[in-house]
Amino acid sequence: MNQELIDYIKKEREKGFSSKHIRSALVRAGHDIEAVEKHLNHVFNRQKKNRLAIIFSITILILFLSISFFNMFKQVFPDDRFQEHNSLGWSLYEQSKFEDAIVEFNQAIKINPEIESPYRGLGRSYHASGDYNQAIENFNEALRLDSNNPLAYQGLALTFYQQRMFEDAIVEFSKAIELDPEIESLYNGVGWSHYKLFEFDNAIENFNISINMDSKNYIPYVGLGWSLFKLSKFEDAIIQFENSIELFEGNIPSNSMTILNYLGLGFSYEKLEEYDLAIEIYETMIENNPNASGAYTGLGYVYDSLGFQEKAEELIKKSISITPDEEISWSYLGRAYLPLQVGEAEEALKKALELNANSPRALNGLGWVRYYQNDFEEASSLFDQVLLMLPSEYSLDGLGRISYALGDYEKAQNYFEKSLEVTDQDKNKKPINGLGWTNYRLRDYDSAIKNFNDYKYGEDDNENLRVLSLLGLISSLYSQDKLSEVRSLMTDERLNQLGSLLLPLKANKEFLECVMGDIKEDIIFKCVNSNPNFGVS
Repeated sequence: MNQELIDYIKKEREKGFSSKHIRSALVRAGHDIEAVEKHLNHVFNRQKKNRLAIIFSITILILFLSISFFNMFKQVFPDDRFQEHNSLGWSLYEQSKFEDAIVEFNQAIKINPEIESPYRGLGRSYHASGDYNQAIENFNEALRLDSNNPLAYQGLALTFYQQRMFEDAIVEFSKAIELDPEIESLYNGVGWSHYKLFEFDNAIENFNISINMDSKNYIPYVGLGWSLFKLSKFEDAIIQFENSIELFEGNIPSNSMTILNYLGLGFSYEKLEEYDLAIEIYETMIENNPNASGAYTGLGYVYDSLGFQEKAEELIKKSISITPDEEISWSYLGRAYLPLQVGEAEEALKKALELNANSPRALNGLGWVRYYQNDFEEASSLFDQVLLMLPSEYSLDGLGRISYALGDYEKAQNYFEKSLEVTDQDKNKKPINGLGWTNYRLRDYDSAIKNFNDYKYGEDDNENLRVLSLLGLISSLYSQDKLSEVRSLMTDERLNQLGSLLLPLKANKEFLECVMGDIKEDIIFKCVNSNPNFGVS
């Protein structure tokens, strides 16, 4: 083949000349007619093959587009059998007939496996049935088919939430919000997830967004109330719980939300030492629902705060008999046992940690068990775990007592001061007493005297701490040679108070003779200082 001749024919063909015109021109130019014909056939046959290839490619493309359109048409206009099974599945789900719903959704998928809705329905049904692995698998399949569906992300987030995977839940809720920021319930889910992570400020922010979007929805008010409660803003918490209760009218509230509201009110009133109101709330709950286990727990908590340990134990055990898998009940039972029944407290708190290994209540309670067992290293570790989750006045107080017992008074001073920063000093005076004795050991007598006077040793309900505070005040005044003030405090009544404290503490004989006999200030001073750990118990 003559390549120059082929190139010429191609060039002329591209200019639009026909094979006949090119043939005539080549023959006139002296080329052999047979050779010209051969080269023309070669070029024009190849062009034909190229056209066939193009036609074939276009045909394949049209076929592909037709199949895609058909699948799209099936999704937009699914056949009657698919629609029947899918609709029935969602109806059964709404009736809480989850096993039956799963059957129908699977039937729909058999008919058309390329539609997102039945997979999401399976996810919801498995979630409600407690099969979270299957729920996650189906929500992910739904998202594979439609990655822009916020409801699938929401379902996945709720499943993570139930598995206590709160960080993952927040990620999925946030994806749903990006797709549709107008779904109010998503912010509520983010709020509860932050609450479970002890991120109460973030929880409050999201609950407020939810409320601003729908002020008639009672659920975010419950979360807002509990978040404020955790930040020790008890009066504000009460307002939100009451808002939620008021919105129950005209709605059908879930039992769990009802209980959370009234428990929140009861706990808030207890923290404000309005015990009568707290007791009234819990007793009303029990009257309306004798199986309201949380009410028995709350009532037991109040009686424990009032010093009625046996009554508290009885009520909390009643709660456990109704719902034996509630961590909060076991935690409060452990608290009720302390400090006298350390072994029983330890057993109850270990059970609480089996139910929720990250419960700050249970970890804090077990820390106090170890403190009373003089296992200061383990107690410190447990209190530190709590502080990684939230600022706890009780854990800080415990670390202060441990440091005091080990003679590290500067560290004790730091912990007691931090404890007082995160507590209502009118409600919890224990750290004030601890700070007073710590300042006494540091020979900062002016500060100690102020602490003991702030403690109001004549008014506190805790008799042991009241008398310890009195003793600390006497010792601090004596150390500054304020003997006249010491004598004015040493009345017969206060001497009896000191004796009632020291006898159960098995104080040394010399000290008992000192406070129960004639007043000799120098002996008092020596007795107090003979035991550098006396004062904070």
